[in-house]
Amino acid sequence: MAKEWFKFISISQEGSFRDCPYRYYLERILKIPRVTTVQQSFGSAMHAALALFNRGLRSGTVLPFDLLVWEWQKTFGAPNDYWEYRARRILAHYIADVAPHLGKPLLVEEQFYIDITDRLPYKSRVRYILTGIIDLLTEDMALADYKVVKKIRTIQDVMQEVCYLEGVRRMLKIAPDTACRIHIIRESDPVEIVRDWMQVQEKDIDEFWDRMIGFVGHLRRRVFMKNTQSRWCHPRWCPHYGTVCHPESIEEVTPTCHAGASV
Repeated sequence: MAKEWFKFISISQEGSFRDCPYRYYLERILKIPRVTTVQQSFGSAMHAALALFNRGLRSGTVLPFDLLVWEWQKTFGAPNDYWEYRARRILAHYIADVAPHLGKPLLVEEQFYIDITDRLPYKSRVRYILTGIIDLLTEDMALADYKVVKKIRTIQDVMQEVCYLEGVRRMLKIAPDTACRIHIIRESDPVEIVRDWMQVQEKDIDEFWDRMIGFVGHLRRRVFMKNTQSRWCHPRWCPHYGTVCHPESIEEVTPTCHAGASV
């Protein structure tokens, strides 16, 4: 019997490859660490704090506010009064005005796996496993996804929504009744949290699977060219690998990161 290998892929990997195949190659194949921006660190820390809050609710406990702030601080890393102030405002607003309308948590930061090998139009000894993480699914089958960014819904957001819906279907053998993307607008003052209801159509599901199957095809061909047509292909605008791709500009560019970031 031929030996099988497993390759784990995600919709975010597909998006990264679509933006720039060479960036995907540096990050996923060569595994060169990328610069973590302060905004990304803030988003990761907010996810961690909200996950802790939701796990407490799932067990019937409302955790102390200071414990949530401590979780945020631990994940964020470097002390920063400005970002901690923003985090406190967001957590307070979420607990008081958003959480009561979402229902009791059922799944919190739950990872799912979908074997998509049988969908490929060819035989493969590599089993391709689609994976992702569900931010929150409540007992009344409401799916929520957190985005700590400005409220701009893109086609990549729609593809992520399809991925999460497919993940819930696979785990629970049932589709969510409602699904929303929760936009936490970190720059707004007062803090703004917007619920944007996902509107996934049949054509979106078809496009999602076309993208994932096409992505697997690219990985099998192992061609990773720079996307020089992208406006992001410049050391000043590519904070992750700009100075790797453009070493001649390394002295001109200072990536935006903070002391707690891993570079």
